[in-house]
Amino acid sequence: MPNIESSAPLDLKFTSGFKLPWSKQKATGDLMRLFRVISKTIWDQIQQLGYVPCCGNDHKLDCVHLNVEEAVLFIANKYFVYAEAPLVLEIDGALFNDSIEWLPPSDEQPWLQPRAHIDNLPQAAIITAIPLRYQDGLFGWKNDEQ
Repeated sequence: MPNIESSAPLDLKFTSGFKLPWSKQKATGDLMRLFRVISKTIWDQIQQLGYVPCCGNDHKLDCVHLNVEEAVLFIANKYFVYAEAPLVLEIDGALFNDSIEWLPPSDEQPWLQPRAHIDNLPQAAIITAIPLRYQDGLFGWKNDEQ
């Protein structure tokens, strides 16, 4: 298994993405990518379990919460602290595309909110795991200039 402490994104096996219904594609025609923010502790559990354990909100709403790229840093900064060393998982939704529900944007989260109606997120759906940068009390993408 790759070392997640490297500053470069992990190079896990890439599987081709899925095509969303045309109404869910960005205006540019690009496909939306799916993500999940997890702690380093959860990453370690994934290696043992073979799947991403569900969080409290997943159990509460009986689904697996995913994110579009625009939501990743919002989620990381709202729900994680530095000591948790959050990672961003890029997810191949093709394995469960028919089980994804797209909630509309809200005032607090002005982007589509995907959630999958599956028991858990299989490790095989993880394309890559990307550690975040922490600076001035906020998480950000490692490749962002500031």
